[in-house]
Amino acid sequence: METIDRDTLASLLRKAASRTIGEAEFWAGFKALAEHAKEPIMEIALASATRYWQTFHRKKILFFIPARPNTAELRQATDELKLIAAVLETGWQLPELAEKP
Repeated sequence: METIDRDTLASLLRKAASRTIGEAEFWAGFKALAEHAKEPIMEIALASATRYWQTFHRKKILFFIPARPNTAELRQATDELKLIAAVLETGWQLPELAEKP
């Protein structure tokens, strides 16, 4: 993965974790990046980002009061995004994921 793509993905993940980017804007940026960056780390980031955003889509109480995200789940999902961003920023490679089975 090119350095600029790594930095872009890391930035998107950090913004999501700090809640400084909206979900629609995040997914638009992620999709644009995923179209040309076909790396194993993208699949990991996709799974973690999906879990993160799903914590905000709980069923509503009495059909109109939004339920709050589970604090522990949200913390774990946020930590995952930050960890993946740190991996991308340091340039750490994932050789076991790059290998073909």
